[in-house]
Amino acid sequence: MVMLGLLTVAGGWIGYLALVSGERSYWQGQDHANIIFGIGSVLGYAVFAVASWSWFKWMESAPVQLAGIARVLRLFAIGFLFLAVGLAAIGYFWADQAITQPYGSRIPIVAAVTYGLEFLGFLLAAVAFWDASAEASVVGPDLSAPEGELVTS
Repeated sequence: MVMLGLLTVAGGWIGYLALVSGERSYWQGQDHANIIFGIGSVLGYAVFAVASWSWFKWMESAPVQLAGIARVLRLFAIGFLFLAVGLAAIGYFWADQAITQPYGSRIPIVAAVTYGLEFLGFLLAAVAFWDASAEASVVGPDLSAPEGELVTS
C-alpha cells in the first residue's frame, strides 16, 4: 500500500509536469524550477516507494522481534498524514478556483486533480505505515536467547 500511495503521489507530479509543459508556449524561470522540482519529486517518491516495499518485505521475514519498531512506523504514518493534510488544503484551494472562477484554462482543474492524487497517495502511505506499526506491536519482544547462542566464559 505504501508503494501504491507513493506512486500515486508521483502520478500527481507527472500530471502537474504535463500541465506545465503543455500549457505554456513561453516558459518562465519559475516553470523551469517547478519542472526540476517535479522530476526530482517523482524520482524521490519512486525510490521511497521501492525502499518502503523492501523494508516491509524484510520485516515480514526478519528473524528478530519487531515490537520496538512500532513507534518509528507510527511516526512515519503521522508524517505522511501531515503531508496529506497540507495537500488537501492546496487541492481544496485549486478545486475552489476551478469551480468559482472558471476562465477557460484547465490549470485549476488539473492542479486540483494532481494535488488530490498527492493527497490520496500520502494518505495511503500513512494508513500503510500505521497498519505496519499495528502488526509490529502485536508481537512482544523475545528477551530469551536460544540455547545455541549462549556465550559461556
